[in-house]
Amino acid sequence: MKKIVLSLFTLGIGAFALNAQTLDQSNTASQSSTWLVNSGGNTSNGQSFTAGMSGFLSSISINIDATNPSLPTLAGSFTLTVRSGNGYGGTILGIDTFTVTGTEPTGFLSISIKPNTVAVTAGNSYTYIVDEISGTGQLIIAASGNNYAGGDLYSQVFTNPPTIDATRDFIFQTFMQSSLTCNIADQTVTASQTTLCDSGAVSISTGSSETGYNYYLRDDADSSIVDGPVAGTGNAINFNTGTINSTTTYNVYAKEPKISAVDLANNNDFIRFNAPFTAYTNEITVEAWVQFNGSNFVRGGQSSALIDNMATNVWLWEGGSFFVNNNGIWISLQFPTITTTGWMHVATVANSSGMFIYYDGVLVASNTTGITSGIQSNTSAVLELGHDPRFTPSSRNNDVVYDNFRVWSVTRSASEVADNYKTCLSGSETGLVQYTLMNEATGTTLNSLQGDNGIITNGIANPWVLGSGVCDDACDLEMTQTVTITVNTTQNGTDVQTACNSFTWIDNVTYTASNNTATHTIIGGATSGCDSVVTLNLTINNSATGTDVQTACNSYTWIDNNTYTTSNNTATYTIVGGATNGCDSVVTLDLTITTVDNSTTLNVNTISANQNSASYQWLDCDNGNAIISGATAQNFTPTVTGNYAVEVILSSCVDTSTCTNVIITNIDEVGMENINIYPNPTKDNINVELPLNEFTSVEVKIYSVTGKLVYKNAQHNVNKLVINTANWDKGLYFIQLISNNQTITKKIIKQ
Repeated sequence: MKKIVLSLFTLGIGAFALNAQTLDQSNTASQSSTWLVNSGGNTSNGQSFTAGMSGFLSSISINIDATNPSLPTLAGSFTLTVRSGNGYGGTILGIDTFTVTGTEPTGFLSISIKPNTVAVTAGNSYTYIVDEISGTGQLIIAASGNNYAGGDLYSQVFTNPPTIDATRDFIFQTFMQSSLTCNIADQTVTASQTTLCDSGAVSISTGSSETGYNYYLRDDADSSIVDGPVAGTGNAINFNTGTINSTTTYNVYAKEPKISAVDLANNNDFIRFNAPFTAYTNEITVEAWVQFNGSNFVRGGQSSALIDNMATNVWLWEGGSFFVNNNGIWISLQFPTITTTGWMHVATVANSSGMFIYYDGVLVASNTTGITSGIQSNTSAVLELGHDPRFTPSSRNNDVVYDNFRVWSVTRSASEVADNYKTCLSGSETGLVQYTLMNEATGTTLNSLQGDNGIITNGIANPWVLGSGVCDDACDLEMTQTVTITVNTTQNGTDVQTACNSFTWIDNVTYTASNNTATHTIIGGATSGCDSVVTLNLTINNSATGTDVQTACNSYTWIDNNTYTTSNNTATYTIVGGATNGCDSVVTLDLTITTVDNSTTLNVNTISANQNSASYQWLDCDNGNAIISGATAQNFTPTVTGNYAVEVILSSCVDTSTCTNVIITNIDEVGMENINIYPNPTKDNINVELPLNEFTSVEVKIYSVTGKLVYKNAQHNVNKLVINTANWDKGLYFIQLISNNQTITKKIIKQ
């Protein structure tokens, strides 16, 4: 989220400028030397540069060497000072502080600059200076040769004349803010009261609000949301702090809901990147923000379109797992169950040490099955999001919303994932090979900051929906005014409390029964600093209990967010404050699950439903699951080759089987004695000899036992066919010869 101090740049009638960032100046030449920044003398360092555009600086990235064995990166606090002109003597335009943890990887370290505070003009020179302020921090900044013509490297403490090294330049990047006008104004924030005794709830109000924005009450210490969102109506907005028992400072934050995500709501839609990066080595990271509905998982991947083999597959999000093609062999890691409804960031990483899955920056799954031979290369691969590219669009899709898609050809460490999954990138980061924000809000083309542009394929009429709120160029504002609620201890008097089951008072005694005699002395508790004697007036109420009787088919998701697939009468759930007396209510589940067996068995040409004692209706899968009139028995023998399923009804539960392929053998014995198919069984080739006088024109089809067509050919005036089966899987196949309205089907076995 962007923190914008409105008083710095108030515009006209309450509009303000929101800033995304654009790369301006850059030196990414190879490292030739390193420069030390710590608390020692003469170890502040800087680089002058010439602005390429006018506006405000948003950030400066310096390249650090974090693997130096003698001078490693150490945790500490630093300043970034921007001055006008070349060197240390110019006017200070801005000073920002930043910290490092000591675990940063080698590469660019991005340092943010407060929005709209450092104005620069195209063609003018400026100098940024990095200095250590905490006494313990240490950085090693990487430099190249004299590769940047727009400035020079400086090394010296602030109080001494600058020392210039004209033969070196730091490896760095500067980013400019790009302006976006937003109609949102700062608001006065007031509280119904600013002091409390012991605990209580306070109402906090804004002076007004802007229509089209959502408002939030946040804890100022960590920006966590306390109340909201509340939609602005033009009038004042009231928030409730909830019960607080310690002094807390609050701020009000406003954000514009932004259409910046793609809803793949069809059963055959996806986002395709036709020319993605393919030159992976033994590292890959894939990230996306995903809006789940509680029952879906991510799908996507990189492969040749409509082809499934290990020579063309690269990586997949498929079937609830993350797959990477390790030079012809899949390695995989299963996604933990996702029951989230709403936005969540998903990141998957694979390298030589193993595979890793992160949800919202937290590692949730890993293994040690690493990439040993390199990721399979396929220069003809496409990349699809929301669909498995190996199959037709109508299969292997998932109905979720995607936003902010990134692919890296390098490993993103746990700290990099955690620190950057809510962060906007420039697109030029090392190893970033695909970066698509999805901020267009219209059309079917997704412009990428890095990598190929995406195309929404087979999408609904308007697939654009509200985004994750991350990097969506939406207007947002933290009000400049904060409110502090001071919580004081009760003065001389009675502390009236109501609790459920038990209550621990300020005397650290836990009471399990009502009490109106206990006292406690608070040293200096009165406003004057005197002691305060408090008498407890406690009412203890007991929790309520009850039973929730439910029946369901196959599975049932209860209020505890657990999905049960068998009957259960032991699960319990506590509803906080659910009892009429305000206490918790403990509910026991009494669940009856009816499970429908939707499997079938094929015996020759007869399909049987495996569920006994039920009602049945057979369906024609090849005709849109059309009902087959009169086919209501447990067994069904079709008369036509095709795919069939059965709808099973058991105790008001309905389930449908998968489709079963049935091949109806229509053997015309005429000429049968004159056809010779050999060898059978076969290992390599099948020879089919035909008498010309009876088969002047013949069509040959061969099906696998599952009904898949594996061979098709038509011949004229040929009395012998040779069919190569070397690459076929072992098993039973059916060869079908069609000529002059005659059909001959025979079994062949591939060894």
